[in-house]
Amino acid sequence: MELAKVERWIPALPEKKNLHFSIVGIQVSRIRKKTTASPTCKLLVQRSQKEDGVNGVTENSFTKYLFPMYPELARQFYKYVHRMGKCKNKHIPLATFRQQCEKILAMLDDAVIIETYVRMFGAETDDNMVTPDGLRKLLYISYKLSMDHYPEGPQTCLMIHKTLSAVVNGCFNNKESHSVGFVVRWLEEHCHRLIFPVHRYCVHLLATRHRDMEARVESSGSGAGLELATPVLERAAWAGGVDCAGGKFALFLKEV
Repeated sequence: MELAKVERWIPALPEKKNLHFSIVGIQVSRIRKKTTASPTCKLLVQRSQKEDGVNGVTENSFTKYLFPMYPELARQFYKYVHRMGKCKNKHIPLATFRQQCEKILAMLDDAVIIETYVRMFGAETDDNMVTPDGLRKLLYISYKLSMDHYPEGPQTCLMIHKTLSAVVNGCFNNKESHSVGFVVRWLEEHCHRLIFPVHRYCVHLLATRHRDMEARVESSGSGAGLELATPVLERAAWAGGVDCAGGKFALFLKEV
């Protein structure tokens, strides 16, 4: 066989940087890119500069463009990032805001996720303590997120306030506060899945909200057009779904 014909049968080796993936049978084009909050952070800074005259991320722009439908979640999230970033001014510098958001996006351990959001809704005067009101707010946001994004449309539960009171009382037992560690352990034992919808929703918005902001940067920021088809609140075991059958908010509790 002629040399030219032999060369045709020799497969071309892949580029050096993709050699490992080709050997193990992974298609390089299908490798998932790392989720990042950088585009959303940059757009929030741009809106803050234009609307508030501040070189950084303001709470006003953060709430308006990221969590317009859930102002309490926006307030607690912004306060947490501001505190963790040790910011000296009311606004948060871009580098600090992006760093803290990337840390939240990178969280994988269940215990770390629960502790982060419990601490986020902690007491105003002491970061290491949680009050019954703080836990109630966190659980209510989880309830709202799950019920607002039902496939059949927004749902409600007439017994939600009584149910939340039962859960909060079960955790605090008439005490004015508990340590973050105690509340985290209690949630892990009784209803840890309730916290994950909040985390999934935050991760989804941090990673994708810039698409909607770019298309509707001059809109009122009402949240219209935000596509939640991305698996934010999937009815999976990790998603911590919510059911309202029989007028009861299913909290996945062992006992209250």
